[in-house]
Formats: sequence, C-alpha cells, structure tokens
Amino acid sequence: MTYVEQLAETCNDSWPNIAKARKEAEKQRTKLRDILTHGVDLESFGVSSDNGPPESEVVVFGSLGRDEWTSSSDVDWTLLVDGRADLGHSELIRQISDCLTAEKFVEPGGTGIFGRMAFSHDILHHIGGEHDTNRNITQRILLLLEGKPVGDGSSDGPYSRVIDMVLKRYLKSGTAQHPKVPRFLLNDIVRYWRTMCVDFAWKEWEQGGEKWGERNAKLRISRKLIFAAGLLVCLQLDKCSNPIHEELKTSFRRTPLEIMADFLLCLSDRREELAAKLFGTYDEFLGIMSDSAKRGELKALDVQATRTWRDIKELGDDFQNGLENLFFETEELRGLTRTYGVF
Repeated sequence: MTYVEQLAETCNDSWPNIAKARKEAEKQRTKLRDILTHGVDLESFGVSSDNGPPESEVVVFGSLGRDEWTSSSDVDWTLLVDGRADLGHSELIRQISDCLTAEKFVEPGGTGIFGRMAFSHDILHHIGGEHDTNRNITQRILLLLEGKPVGDGSSDGPYSRVIDMVLKRYLKSGTAQHPKVPRFLLNDIVRYWRTMCVDFAWKEWEQGGEKWGERNAKLRISRKLIFAAGLLVCLQLDKCSNPIHEELKTSFRRTPLEIMADFLLCLSDRREELAAKLFGTYDEFLGIMSDSAKRGELKALDVQATRTWRDIKELGDDFQNGLENLFFETEELRGLTRTYGVF
C-alpha cells in the first residue's frame, strides 16, 4: 500500500483522480519501456549492457515521473549520460524521439530542457557559480524530486549513481559539525523554486501570454508541490536517527505526493484537516488537468474569463492555505520553517 493510500484510509477519505493518475503513469512507463526495448538498439549505445554497468539511461520527469499522468500529459525525458562521450548519443536521441512520435506520445515542451542529453559531470560539479545555468539546476533538482528511470533503476545504473554522488556533494560542503538539516541542498531547492517563478514571468513576456493559464495553474499547484516536498525532505532530517545520506536517497525515490503523505501520517494532530486541504485540492486539480476541454480553456489567451480558471484560482488558494498551515502552524514544522526556510 502506498503512503497516499494509507493516508486516505487513515483519514477515511478517497482521492480517485490521484489513484487513477498513478495507475496510468505506471501503465505508460511500462509501455515506454517496451517501446524503447524493441524500437531502439540500446545496447549499442551503452544504455544496457551485459559487459558491465551501463553508461547512459533514459529518465522521465514531469507527470510521468511524479505518477500524475493525465490524458493530456507529454513525455518529458532525458538521456542521462554518466560515462564516456560518444558520437552515437546524438543518433540515440533521434531514435528515441522518433519512437515516441510514432507511438503518438506528446513531445516535451520547447524549452530545451527535455528530449536531450544531460551529463553527470555538469549536474554534479556545476552546483552554483556561473556555469550552473537554468537548464542545469532544473535537471539536477528535478532528477531528485521527480525523476524516474525507465529501466529497473539498478543501484549500479547511471540514475542511481548520479543521485548518490549529487547527494554526497551537497552533504560534503560545510563544517563537520553542521546540523542535520542540509542547508546547501535546502537552499538549492529554494533557488530552483524561485527560478521557476522568475521563468514563468519571462515566458509570459517572451510568448505574449500564450498558455499562460495552464502554466499559472501548474505553478500554483503542481510546481508548488514539488517545492514543498523538497522542503519536507530536508526539514524532517532534523529528527532523523538514520544516516542522512541514506535517508535522503530513500526519500528522493518517492514521488512528491508520497513524500507529503508520509509526513502527514506522522503528524500528531490536524492530519485529517491538512489531508483534505492538500490532497483533496490536488485531486480536484488533476481532475481538471485530465479534462481536455477544461485544459483547452486554460491554454486560451482569455483564460481569466472562464469558469475553469476561477476554479483553478480557488484550488490554488486552498492549496496555498494548506501549505501555510502545514509549515507555519504545525508543531513539527513551524520552528524549523522559521529557522531554515526564511532566513
């Protein structure tokens, strides 16, 4: 039983859209794995090999990685390379893209973040500084918070290796007696959230408001969930008795909804109230995003005149209120949020 299912049972509640989205995501990842296994010569490009650990791996992000798949979802994927440079990687990218197009999967957005290669060296060594571009920080933080390997995700595969080294990099900085809450990692998660907010305004300016409503809806709810889950992972380490590195690896294997549900299950009070505000709201949000007509309204330039937009705005306000209650009013988090999350 998943943490979300446990929370629903504990609170005597149900979130059918969340459950449906998770099942559809599992189905689509299986389909994607079969497509790549039969449609692409992965072994020739070092993605799978009988001669040692592979040097590259296909990783999915977005709704497919978060178990939030809807009928209008696209496939955000990256070829994660943790090995030698190879001229064949470009050909592999083309083959993967052609296979997905042939199977009618919606292509990634035009930002250039997905549908391309990501290199472990940049993700690991360019944390901060002038070389840590928007693309690099996006790849790194999303790899932690919503990335999911299409294959088996074995411990010696590129995905697991890169996650392990990135977490060690975050934990290595600072004094030997630093507190359990990893400020370096937490600050990078906060920086990514602010980057998303600034980029939202840039896209609105650059694209003349195109798809403003859909992007705004995601920023208010699903993007905010990613950020909140990252904060929870870091803050709950304050009382962790396990090795921090291992606890982080375990936590980042979960989806943002699973991270949130696991934490709510441990609350001493207000569990049902917060579950209704956060998961009930998110369930309604996924219901809207899975409705092609309503999603079409959100993509329209006159979106603010529609009933769907008013519903999204109300859901966003409720979700924000639930997060404020969780981080600023619960006994478990209010002191930690004040100490680590603000200053």
